[in-house]
Amino acid sequence: MSSSRYIKKMNVIIIPLANPDGYEIMECLTKEHPKWKHHAARFNAVGLEFAHVKFRKSVFGEANVLPLILKKWAPDIVIDDHGIPAREWVQPFAGYACPPIFPVSYTVPSAKIYGIGRYADDDTKEIQAQNLDLVAERVNRMFDGSTFAQENAYWRDRYYKYGTTWDPDKYPIEEMGNINFYRSMEVTPTYSSVSILRYPQWVALDIISEVADEIVYGEELLSCMAAHQLFNQAILEAALATPLNKQKQSGRYIKKRPIEIR
Repeated sequence: MSSSRYIKKMNVIIIPLANPDGYEIMECLTKEHPKWKHHAARFNAVGLEFAHVKFRKSVFGEANVLPLILKKWAPDIVIDDHGIPAREWVQPFAGYACPPIFPVSYTVPSAKIYGIGRYADDDTKEIQAQNLDLVAERVNRMFDGSTFAQENAYWRDRYYKYGTTWDPDKYPIEEMGNINFYRSMEVTPTYSSVSILRYPQWVALDIISEVADEIVYGEELLSCMAAHQLFNQAILEAALATPLNKQKQSGRYIKKRPIEIR
């Protein structure tokens, strides 16, 4: 994927590492237990999940990274490349869930990579919901014929067999042909630090991609990186195909927001 044709037409802002303390915690844990399913990188040096103090007065500088980026650049699209346990986290059907973010279980992972999208319950809802549907379709087509689609189908079958069939409320699934894409508001986060909920008047698309990279190494980790890249490429292509609509305001033309993705 050549980046030049994207950056000629739009600004692409990347946050490579917003929580160095969490990274160090993860490094220490994996050195001691390299095969455990750690999920510690979400915490900072004092064990706080700092996402909950974003946009608040806080002594934790890492909590200010995303808010400052959002205020400086006011992006149309926000993508969070995220990770989930690569295999079962605990014994299947042990009762473990993941409150309060999702009413779902991670005892059985549902895919090699899947998507989660949100939109605001605002007067922008119709545009944002349409954007999400269009981009989900683009992502689905991007994975057509790939090894990731095959892996997703395998993991999905297991998820149905050992989860959804028994308890569909705890093991929900929203599937497309090549990828699962959760768009139901019942299974997506609603806390105030979610970009599209906080700034619905200009954030047109807010998506999380979850890839099974906790904890894997070598070829499997490279495969997870490639899956993320393909996912993001589909969204960049959608943004590239979206025309810039302007409207006159106070004697000058400004971009009409939220944008309507094509």
